[in-house]
Amino acid sequence: LTSNGRRSFVQRANRYTILGGILYKRGFDGILLRCLKTHESSKAIQEVHDGICGGHFSGLAVAKRILRLGYYWPSLNQDCCEYTKKCVKCQQHSNLTHIPSQALQPAADLWPFSQWGLDLIGLINPRSSQRHHSIITATEYFTKWVEAIPLSSTKAKPIVDFVYQHIICRFGVPHRLITDNGKSFKNADLQNLCNAFNIKLSFSSPYYPQANGQAEASNKTLRSILAKVTSRAGRDWHLHIPFALWAYRTSIRTPTGATPFSLVYGSEAVLPLEVQIPSLRVSLREFVSDEDYRQNHLAQLELLDERRLNALEHHQVYLERVKRAYNKHLQHRDFKIGDLVLKENQNVTTLERSQR
Repeated sequence: LTSNGRRSFVQRANRYTILGGILYKRGFDGILLRCLKTHESSKAIQEVHDGICGGHFSGLAVAKRILRLGYYWPSLNQDCCEYTKKCVKCQQHSNLTHIPSQALQPAADLWPFSQWGLDLIGLINPRSSQRHHSIITATEYFTKWVEAIPLSSTKAKPIVDFVYQHIICRFGVPHRLITDNGKSFKNADLQNLCNAFNIKLSFSSPYYPQANGQAEASNKTLRSILAKVTSRAGRDWHLHIPFALWAYRTSIRTPTGATPFSLVYGSEAVLPLEVQIPSLRVSLREFVSDEDYRQNHLAQLELLDERRLNALEHHQVYLERVKRAYNKHLQHRDFKIGDLVLKENQNVTTLERSQR
């Protein structure tokens, strides 16, 4: 090596250290990242992309998630992008693009658990092996946390039970629920429940699901994940809902710059990959006393409000950026009474796309 080459090598080597016989790289934020071998890196990509808690996200998202879990190798981003490009499921279920006709009106965010968007995915064809034909979802507007269960009936009672058991009993009484105008939501039973707990029940504009955009966005992601992990027969989709939710909750949401799990619980979830190939935080657990471990968790909880304030600020900046980008391609169209239009048939829904 030349003198410049040696100097460059030494500078790069200064960012690496060996602990317990394992090579680590110090990230720019000071956190140590475990350096993976070739076979370990392949396993990491597969687990994070399409494993039990994977969501078939983009190559860049997979790379960021691996870094967040505490792993590194020199060609991390390139390998992740190459892997996702070859994923058949990702190619089959890629998104369609549309040109907007109206200016974007972002919804104002409040504080965790104060506002939820309710929506239904269905009717799903084929039904599950347990005769489920729909999925009800609830998306919390601030943390982006999602609750969902399969339904064999979309009548009022199972909807009311879901709101009571999965929202009120778990996260407290919300300030507002936002739904569409379907009979499943616009009924006396749900209204009575909201009246009993002083919850404001708001309905989006008819035939315009984007008005409940947060729930629609979550549904789109969940539908995409389920379509990619469900078997060819498609009747076991109800069994994959918990894993799809896990993947969604533990992945960074672009609007907040954080995972829903961290904004709800104050720390990141331990994922299967961290147990299979011990990450630094998992490895250090053996050397930390129970009292120090408890104090660390208490400190994380103390900092939870700060984490949420940072997410709120990040979200506000994100909304302005999205609004500018969205309106840049706006093709304004006004409709008058008597104009002929095409209407999408939304009566039948698969896990992939609506049949038209």
